[in-house]
Amino acid sequence: MDIRRILVAVDIAHSSEPLAEYAQILAEKLDARLIVLYVTRDMEELESLYMPHISVEKVQKEIIDSARSELSTFCDTHFGGRIEYEVVIRTGDAYREINDIIPELNVDLVVMGTHGTKGLDRFFFGSTAERVLRSVPCPVLTVKLM
Repeated sequence: MDIRRILVAVDIAHSSEPLAEYAQILAEKLDARLIVLYVTRDMEELESLYMPHISVEKVQKEIIDSARSELSTFCDTHFGGRIEYEVVIRTGDAYREINDIIPELNVDLVVMGTHGTKGLDRFFFGSTAERVLRSVPCPVLTVKLM
């Protein structure tokens, strides 16, 4: 099996250091390119709420700008100079964005974290990792995050 492109889906709100470690080791060993994906929530859901003096577009832009800055620091710390990588920021549902980007960028392997969703949340929504595992055409390595 030829693994040339590895997608690592990171979550800035949770600790993604273990993901970075696994992704870096795999990219080095396989001489693969790393695609670091972060998905922000779509703020269009908030447009129906009255929020004086707040532009939903402005809030969305600030979230993306902040994510870009944090991802830059994250990637420089974990991958800088050691492996080839690119950063991709998308807006929407993480599950859908991961599914869409795999054929788009010819991803051969996905590395993502699990947060241990339990109870009613898991019953009604399932976990993003579980949904990705069931639907993508390539292997998925899941890493339990604390």
